[in-house]
Amino acid sequence: MNAKKWAIILVLGAVVLHLGDRPVLARQAVIADHLAPTAYSSIPDKYIQQAISQFNLFYGHTSHGSQIVTGLEMLQDATHFFYPAEETGPDLGYYPDWVNITRTRLNQPGNDINMVMWSWCGQVSWSSQEEIDTYLQTMNKLEQDFPQVIFIYMTGHTDGSGIDGNLNVRNNQIRDYCLKNGKVLFDFADIESWNPAGSYFPNTSDDCGWCSDWCTSHTCPDCGGCAHSHCLNCYLKGKAFYWLLARLAGWNLSITITASAGANGAISPSGVVAVDYGASQTFTITPNNGYHVADVLVDGSSVGAVTSYTFNNVTSNHTISATFSNITYTISASAGANGSISPVGTVSVNPGGSQTFSITPNRGYRIASVTVDGGSVGRVQSYTFSNVSVNHTITASFAKNRPLSYLNLLLRN
Repeated sequence: MNAKKWAIILVLGAVVLHLGDRPVLARQAVIADHLAPTAYSSIPDKYIQQAISQFNLFYGHTSHGSQIVTGLEMLQDATHFFYPAEETGPDLGYYPDWVNITRTRLNQPGNDINMVMWSWCGQVSWSSQEEIDTYLQTMNKLEQDFPQVIFIYMTGHTDGSGIDGNLNVRNNQIRDYCLKNGKVLFDFADIESWNPAGSYFPNTSDDCGWCSDWCTSHTCPDCGGCAHSHCLNCYLKGKAFYWLLARLAGWNLSITITASAGANGAISPSGVVAVDYGASQTFTITPNNGYHVADVLVDGSSVGAVTSYTFNNVTSNHTISATFSNITYTISASAGANGSISPVGTVSVNPGGSQTFSITPNRGYRIASVTVDGGSVGRVQSYTFSNVSVNHTITASFAKNRPLSYLNLLLRN
């Protein structure tokens, strides 16, 4: 599975239960990726405050990992002032040192650490599948041994090797494991790979080249220095980490789509439909027999008479409504000069209905031809369409009567 595909399915919901005053995660993943910073402004302040008072983070990192701390500093204000309770080193590339350091700290008498996160430096770029498996199984064992502590997994920073590079393969190994096993993941690489407008940069490196381009046309915050990278990269990581904290503190990010249908049809699912942040939701619109979809409105604007509509990457509430009208077929009736057809023009007929047309020449003229759907039906004076199920046409033409010969006149006399 490549990184671009992950962009579609990441940012899943979490269920947070509480045991005493410590959170215990249910088996559903919480993944902070590039979508997390876009939701930063929507985080209710009470969850920020709850996270600040609730979590004591033990954070092991070297220079790349400091980008998160820098981002938190950039966001500091009167209500946003979360920092790791303790920072240490080295990083995840030093196995088993980081494991021993973690165990020693958590086993201290009176331990108050209830959240642990370790970052990588560049080691994921050359790690093997077996080495990443060791990392994942070691983290899982720590979770088992310290069930009152939240352990945050992490991907390695970008290195410019693209979708097919070893880094992305190993990062996807971490993502797959976290998704399937209900883990908490800070997706360091994914946050670096997308700009705020949602453009994907699969070949970006840790210096975040696209950040400079973005900031030439947008206002970007300054930080005085973001290790190995651009201040915007640190800023986005700070926002993503606050998003993660809020989710772990109990913020429910479920979005709703209100779906309704008028008479003579249905929409499925209907009513108020809950959708996970960043997920997709498809609606099917079905008319009753004898009816068709007249229009579908999404957030008040028409998307046409569609029978299916999908909301992708849902980040806000929406509405969808469908209306229906009865099916009618049309028969276009016309007549040439010197005669008439009745009724004339566009005639509406219900499905399965019938419609008769009368063809009348003017005085001195006769019916030359009657054509139905492009084919002649002869010089008929009347034609009936029965059990109508498609649109039709009918056209009549006329010709002048032939003059009577001298013999015909004699015979008439």
